[in-house]
Amino acid sequence: MLRIFITCAFLAPHPFSLSHTHTPQREYRIHPVKWTAPQLESWLRARGPQFADKTPKDLTGKVVMRWGPSQFSAFFGPKGGDLQAALRDEAARCDAEKKRQSF
Repeated sequence: MLRIFITCAFLAPHPFSLSHTHTPQREYRIHPVKWTAPQLESWLRARGPQFADKTPKDLTGKVVMRWGPSQFSAFFGPKGGDLQAALRDEAARCDAEKKRQSF
């Protein structure tokens, strides 16, 4: 059975999908640690333009995923803890989806 996940933060076609057929492409989440700078900026902008405006243009998901609570608060202000929790939740959803797809 082919499932389509549309509610993902960032979607990418499944590497084994056949684009020349008429079947829908399988999509999967991209883990935040693999986000490029534009993907991270887009995710931050969805949570509030004030967050995306504060980020350097070369900041990637790999760097942000290594930050602790104090770095989030120092960089994003009082809402930094909430932002870190949302990022960790997104990473957990990606991990759960990967685990579910591996069965």
